[in-house]
Amino acid sequence: MTTTSSPASASAPATAQEGEKPAPSAKPGRKVLLQRRVKSALQDLRDFVCSYKMIPVAKGATAYIVALVLVMLHRFDDLFPFPPALSSMMIVTIVCNTGGTIGACIQSVVLAMSGVAIGGLGFYILAHLHEYHIAQGFLLFALAYVAALVRAQGQKYFGLWLFAVLMSFNGIYTAMLSGGYQAGNMISFLQAYCFGGLVVLGVNLLVWPVSAEKELRRTLMISLDHIGELSDLLAKTYTMTITNEEKETRDILAQSLRADFSVLTEKLQDTMFEISWSKYSMRDYSEFVLRTRGLQLALISAHSGLQGLEVKGSDTGLFRRYFLPTAVQPFLVFRHCLDKTFVDILSALQKVPLNHATARPHYRQSQDLEAHPQSQQRQNTNGNALSSRESEFADLVQRADDDIEFQLRLVSSRLHDELTAAQSRGRSPIPDTPDSASLFNIPDGQHICEEVAQGRECACSIETIRPTWNKFAHTQQRILSELLATGMLHSKREKMRLHLPQPSIKTAWAGDRSPRQVSTPTTRKSQRLNLSVLEHLAELNDAEEEAARLEEDAETEANHHSLLRVYTYIFAMRIYVQQLEWLHEAATKFQPGPSQPSPRLQLHLLQSLQHPWHKARRSLKLTPPAARPAGYESTTGLEDLERELTFKEAMAVIENRQYVPARKTLWQRYKAIEDAARSPTSIFALKTATGATAFAMLLFGSEITRDFFLEFAMQTGVLTLMVAISPTLGQTLLIFTLQVSGSSLGYLWGVALLEMFRDVGGYAFNPYGIVALQAMVALPLFYLLYWQPRFLVIGFLGLNGAAVLISTEWIYVEYSKRVGFDTPIYRAGKAITSVAVALAIAVVLQVFILRNPARRTVRKTLARLTFSVLSYYTLFHEWAKIVIPYHIDELDGRPPGAAITRVHDELAKREQKIQQAIIDVTSLLQFAAAERDLGPPFRADLVTQMLNCLQQILDRVKEARYTIGTSTLPDIIIREFSQRLAPYRRRHIKMTKTSLHLCASSLASKLPFPGETAARIYLPSSIRDYHHDALLISSHLSRTPEGKEAVLNGELTRFFAYIMTITSITDQLMVLEDACHDIFGDIDSKLD
Repeated sequence: MTTTSSPASASAPATAQEGEKPAPSAKPGRKVLLQRRVKSALQDLRDFVCSYKMIPVAKGATAYIVALVLVMLHRFDDLFPFPPALSSMMIVTIVCNTGGTIGACIQSVVLAMSGVAIGGLGFYILAHLHEYHIAQGFLLFALAYVAALVRAQGQKYFGLWLFAVLMSFNGIYTAMLSGGYQAGNMISFLQAYCFGGLVVLGVNLLVWPVSAEKELRRTLMISLDHIGELSDLLAKTYTMTITNEEKETRDILAQSLRADFSVLTEKLQDTMFEISWSKYSMRDYSEFVLRTRGLQLALISAHSGLQGLEVKGSDTGLFRRYFLPTAVQPFLVFRHCLDKTFVDILSALQKVPLNHATARPHYRQSQDLEAHPQSQQRQNTNGNALSSRESEFADLVQRADDDIEFQLRLVSSRLHDELTAAQSRGRSPIPDTPDSASLFNIPDGQHICEEVAQGRECACSIETIRPTWNKFAHTQQRILSELLATGMLHSKREKMRLHLPQPSIKTAWAGDRSPRQVSTPTTRKSQRLNLSVLEHLAELNDAEEEAARLEEDAETEANHHSLLRVYTYIFAMRIYVQQLEWLHEAATKFQPGPSQPSPRLQLHLLQSLQHPWHKARRSLKLTPPAARPAGYESTTGLEDLERELTFKEAMAVIENRQYVPARKTLWQRYKAIEDAARSPTSIFALKTATGATAFAMLLFGSEITRDFFLEFAMQTGVLTLMVAISPTLGQTLLIFTLQVSGSSLGYLWGVALLEMFRDVGGYAFNPYGIVALQAMVALPLFYLLYWQPRFLVIGFLGLNGAAVLISTEWIYVEYSKRVGFDTPIYRAGKAITSVAVALAIAVVLQVFILRNPARRTVRKTLARLTFSVLSYYTLFHEWAKIVIPYHIDELDGRPPGAAITRVHDELAKREQKIQQAIIDVTSLLQFAAAERDLGPPFRADLVTQMLNCLQQILDRVKEARYTIGTSTLPDIIIREFSQRLAPYRRRHIKMTKTSLHLCASSLASKLPFPGETAARIYLPSSIRDYHHDALLISSHLSRTPEGKEAVLNGELTRFFAYIMTITSITDQLMVLEDACHDIFGDIDSKLD
């Protein structure tokens, strides 16, 4: 990398050449800096030209120039009864993704030609109705409305929507020119669009063809690389060895995983349109994508949980002292097995064997495979260090079992000794947290396994991942059981807080508290004046007791965070391991060998119709089989039915009520249609149809507007109008400037070309010079079109504007020899006028008629998303009441397993919908930030904060669903824990639902938020009491034989995992309430 010098150092050589005479350092320094910038820009340009990214740009420019050449061939022009239709061929080469993969190009051309066919039908009908302008207007409105609804379903339908509207509008325009329907006019437009499609397909297939199947494999490998990198960084986060730079990389990779969701779907759909000679079928690729998504979702869950705990920064003591030492050795071996598994998967996808040391671009050097945090000082090792790093692990694997047992015995002994000493001293048994580097010290020079020590390949593989992970998770869970059994996690007060009396009204509400302020002993003391001496002494004692309790509560909360770190990571990585095993099984069956499937002709489209990938997505089960236990397999009368239960039937069975199918009345159906018509998508389609009809009204109006339309060729403005109307106001504002810039650039460059080559070489406009220079300019514009999404509109309209102007002048002046036709600058002025009229119509529709600001869309989407989380949370607890009933007597009325499983699957389905909604709303933030409003500024930071909170709530509830499974807990757990702690549980559920409902209502209505809510006042202390009492019960229960067995077999850990995960969302609720309060203000300050 070139090192930039300072201006003074850069000017030193020049000063030396001139002797001792000093020279000003500013000017030489700026000159050198400019030279370096130019050199760097030229280097970047050279790198781009020689890179993979140049291929789509070159292919797009080639198709564009080929179409322009065809327009300028006289014999080709003779094929068209209506030569002006030739300019329509140019837009096909711009829109139809010539530079994309073969599958993407075919899909784009098929959809575009479908739009042309629909528009051709509209052309035919509208041209026959040229005498009935009202009928033309209604029909054009209906067609544009339906096309816009299709366009709103995704960007890939842009060509279908655009060409359907343009072709239909051409029917009205040509009928007005010719006085009625002319078959030659419609045939000319159809020919132009079809020739454009042929040019696109020809260039895409003949010039550097890129298979969508190959691109899908490449995208899968990139996604797997991101997954492996993030997995390593999350592992370092869990073991607290991650650096600040790696934290930034980790957060960026987490965002990239969310972006990979849509990219993989797009690549898979592109592959569907190809016919290839391959051993991979569409079903295989669907399996690859589904398993990759499972890995992504597991890591997103782990990242959100660990990142949230990392921000709190109070969970290091308990975790470092008890969990981290026992996790080091099996955890390092587990991560090494993951590396080897990724090598196998990538090797299968690349179809070539890969070296273990170089297969993964994200393979860390020394810091990831070291056994203690001090290894971060040895990060600068060379590429040959892999073998030496592998040799450091042999004894670790061989000693893993013994060391784990030794560490467990050590932890048990330490817990016993510290608990005894703490009881004698009367303080909490949790010691001060030592430095993490002193907890373990593994010497260098050891081997991963005996095979590596003997010079053979390491035995780590996919077969060892599951046992290694189970060993690691079992170790962590046994530590949890030891901690719970000792009772050291709760305070020294041996009292159930459940039965303690609540503070009196005077104690709790004696003084006025400012909104969102927690009352402290100091504030209460200052608020109570004129008290007697006795009351004053009592208050001092209360203050001391409360201070001691606050200290204990802080300690308990820190312990809670440590336990939550373990629960969160074990949950996410268990899913991760399961998905990785499935992906490895699906990928490696194509490895070279006797059972390798032979390549054959793959008709991906036919395979997709037989096995739709979107239906196969239902097989993406993020809950491992271990979490689908007894109730899932139980046999009841309902399971003997040939059909599956619907969700409503299952809920009726669970709630012990008769299911009555609801029948919609006529008015209910009408209301549903009305709601659909009022939706944002329908309003966008309505505006698009209104804009197209308003533009056509210039033809339907008086003679003045009709002559103005025909004289200025206003039909060229339809494209600008269609692009300008967007679903939100923010998108229109961003596009407005880009449209003006792109159209002006295209028309001005077209004028320059035509004037430069006017009357040159015996042509009215020399075609050779025009094509040569236009090819040079097309390259940067296609670069904007393919690689700069922010400036896509500039490239699109710039290319189209120049092509339309050049082709129109050529056809009328060179081909038709029309005398007195518009000069290039005059024609460009008319075109810009049509653009101005189109933008004026779009601004009126977007700003003054049913305005839909992006900020409003974000707010409403957040409100719906919050309510979806509320519904999901409510449904989860209805289901959880079956697995963990409130009372022991409720076990007798357990619903059938079919109903439980159906609700369980519904929860998983809603989780995926909420996850996708969180990802989708992020794309609206940039549009909302572009809007200017008279109100308060848009707080994108608060919106992002709320999205993160909803993500973490979703992840925590999902973890709780996995943790408790579908089998009922033992009777002793239900009797001693669930039944006795039921009041805490009911209170937490009610307050959480109330808090989510308040946030959703405030977002939906924009009303101020209360300064203090019941959740903020009562939930934090209630959660601390909940944890204290649960830990106290576990301490007493572990002294009985039956309770000790429940502790050791993991059932008690299962219940505690549910408590910890489900109560951890309280912090996120507080953040949500704070964000709503900051956005909409306090209700007490807005009483007018």
